Amino acid sequence: MTKAIRILALAVVGAVVLSACGLLNALIPDQDVPEGILGIGSAGVQVPLEADVSTTGIGAAQFVSATVFTGTFDLGSVDVDAIDELPDFVEADAITETIALGDSIEVTYPTGNEVASFTLTELSVTGSITISNTEYALPVLTADGLAVLFDDADCVGTVCSYGTAGNVPELDVALIAAAVDAYAALLKDGGTVSAELTVTATLDAPGLAADATVVVTIESLGAVIEF
Repeated sequence: MTKAIRILALAVVGAVVLSACGLLNALIPDQDVPEGILGIGSAGVQVPLEADVSTTGIGAAQFVSATVFTGTFDLGSVDVDAIDELPDFVEADAITETIALGDSIEVTYPTGNEVASFTLTELSVTGSITISNTEYALPVLTADGLAVLFDDADCVGTVCSYGTAGNVPELDVALIAAAVDAYAALLKDGGTVSAELTVTATLDAPGLAADATVVVTIESLGAVIEF
């Protein structure tokens, strides 16, 4: 992460040097951060999901299948070095990171009930980002109306891996204004960034057994800092 931010700094400083005095932020080109800023990275992180039966009310434990799986994970803290060369007047206008679901999903069936395939119909992501010890909420993002088929199961014991040839959903995580300002200050002063995300996957009925554990991969397609 530090390396990616340093590359960003040099690009911004270069734009300042090549521009006339009294540069407006609008003249600085948008800067790409290939690994993103949330700590996910292009290699992605694995997220375990469990059946969400909380909305079924009384007798939820009696249900033998579920269509909604959810999980929360902490991305940990990333140190960002201060950029001494960055002028005080440089201010970010917007920061957006694109995240995507990986094209394979692993399912563990503790008591059997394996399925040959299942279809993802909705993916939702929300959470928060903490910049220098101040937490900022992230928007609730949902990709719905999906029909992403995961099949071609490869099972070893109670664990099955599924892949898809379909288009996996992508979501654009846009930081709120206060978080953008905080991140811009972070680039100048240094500090830490951490994020916590909640992922919810909805499957077409009948879905998977409620005792199944689903592991998905969330990947970063990079972030863009606009000035």
